[in-house]
Amino acid sequence: MNLNGGVDSYNMLVPQTCPGTQDSYRSSINLTLDEQYYDIRGPIAMPRDVLNQISPGNPDQPCTSFGIHPQLSTLHSLYEDGDALFVANVGFMSDPNWQRTRGCAIQSHSGMQRCVALVDPFKDIRNTGVVGRMRDATT
Repeated sequence: MNLNGGVDSYNMLVPQTCPGTQDSYRSSINLTLDEQYYDIRGPIAMPRDVLNQISPGNPDQPCTSFGIHPQLSTLHSLYEDGDALFVANVGFMSDPNWQRTRGCAIQSHSGMQRCVALVDPFKDIRNTGVVGRMRDATT
């Protein structure tokens, strides 16, 4: 699913239980990632009791649970059935010199869409999209 418009992804997939992350993120405030979410978001944070809870099932994931926005109940069901997944914190900004080397303009909506569609931050495989490369790898 590609959302062509804007989405507040932190209100779509909310960190819920993230023990031991105080040292990983903004350690100066000594809060876990989920505590930071509620501290920083304040009144726009999604209340814990309305979220559909999921477990990532990945021992390398620092959070042991997340919440999915209540209006995304179909996506929650698909995830629970193993028919959907979340890929977060990916993109072309993985290169510290991304503005100079990647040709993607963060201020340009159409430019960002183009770069996200290619999902090739290091330009290893020019003019290919992630879905095409996944198809090639699995067939």
